[in-house]
Amino acid sequence: MAALEASVLNMANTVKELQSRVSALDASLSNGGGGSGLPGDALKGMDGDLVLRSLVWPEGTYGLLMPETGCPSQGFSFVDWRSDGYRQFHTESTSTVNLNQFSPNVHLKQPYQTTNGAQQLVFLYFCVNNEGVNNAEGPTWPSGSYCIHKRNTCPEGFHEGSIFWDQENTLPNNKYSEMIPNGAYGSDTRMDYCCRRDGRPDDAVYLPTAKPFYLYRFDGKCQQVAGMNVVNEFIVFDTENTGGNIDKYTGEYHPDGRLNDIRVELCYYSR
Repeated sequence: MAALEASVLNMANTVKELQSRVSALDASLSNGGGGSGLPGDALKGMDGDLVLRSLVWPEGTYGLLMPETGCPSQGFSFVDWRSDGYRQFHTESTSTVNLNQFSPNVHLKQPYQTTNGAQQLVFLYFCVNNEGVNNAEGPTWPSGSYCIHKRNTCPEGFHEGSIFWDQENTLPNNKYSEMIPNGAYGSDTRMDYCCRRDGRPDDAVYLPTAKPFYLYRFDGKCQQVAGMNVVNEFIVFDTENTGGNIDKYTGEYHPDGRLNDIRVELCYYSR
């Protein structure tokens, strides 16, 4: 009986939450779009599915690279973003010149590069949705050409791949927090990705637009997102020079770039 009562209570709370979000959506449409990131007229001209996709982050567990503005807005979404995940990469530090490089005016969360004595360090920060059940009512990810970080399992429609970084061998100084995307984080790094190529990148998809966010470029061109401007950015990691560099890809589903001083292509979205 206690278990049944708990189940009924959970169902009632879920219904209340859905009713609250529907009311908020109605208010947003009535007040010119509110905090949705889209003009009210644009929302009113869209069918219900596209309105949902423009306000609610897709279902599943996954990670996104964090921009300088922080994690995407929760808005009407059930996503409870975890923003405490990071990876510290110890890049080549025994050569005369370090070749780490970032796009001019890159929008990554700072600091994304520091030194510790002779050590050359690169930081990546992550927005992780680890509670897929909480946004199970969200839309599916749209067809297109892009990658996200894998967390637990890839959402429907994606395929898995990875990048392996051969990092500095001398006194390695690599750190990470627990709430990060899937991979292997020791003296070297492997990061797992979810990628798809079931749509044309020039055909705009609908994702929430309230705050900037990153996707990874896949198959040569950034995916267009309705209501957002996109800029192709990049990171170059100066990986190990001695002993034969063993940077590698696993499979064909990974962000665009190159190996042996790994370059990763990013797509930054903002209004």
